[in-house]
This record gives sequence, structure tokens and C-alpha cells, in this order.
Amino acid sequence: MRITNPMITNRMLINLNKNVRRVDRLYTQIASGKKIQFASENPIIAARALKFRSNADETVQYQKNVNQGLSWMEITEEAFSNVENVFAKIHELVTQGASDTYSTGDRKK
Repeated sequence: MRITNPMITNRMLINLNKNVRRVDRLYTQIASGKKIQFASENPIIAARALKFRSNADETVQYQKNVNQGLSWMEITEEAFSNVENVFAKIHELVTQGASDTYSTGDRKK
């Protein structure tokens, strides 16, 4: 097969354009900080990235839920502590009222 000058030139231009596209893709990756720009470029990597992103979002939500749960538990514990203090005061007053140290009028009060 005979190789002509236009064939060599065309092949060189095709290879040069391929290299320019590769360099452009690399510069785009560097500038954006993303390996792929569109999911159609590499569906497998895009699916993994979406999965990792959703896992990260779920972890953040779990942390928020834990913080809210802890806050709710602290408030509930404080409320129970207040109720316990009220019952202790009631017990103390009932015990005082039942003793014979107070007069009948004082006990009725």
C-alpha cells in the first residue's frame, strides 16, 4: 500500500486533535476539581460518586438526629428531676402534717 503525504498529514492532524482534546479534558478536571463533568462520561464513577454523596448526607442527617435525641433526653431528664423534687417536697410536707408537732389547725392548712 502506498502512503501519500496527505495521508500522513491527515493522520498527524487526527492524532494532534486527540491530544488537544485530552489536554483540554485534563485542564477542565484540574479547574473544576471534578473527575467527570457529566454522568454520561463515565456512568460507573458517576454512580459511585452519587452513592458516596448520599452516604455522606445520610451520615450528616444521622448526626443531627443523634444531637436532637440527646437534647430531647436532657430536657426530659430535667423535667423528671423537677417532678422528683416536687414529690420530695410533697412527701416532706405530708410527713410534717401527719406528725403531732403541729396543732390541728396548722395541719389543716
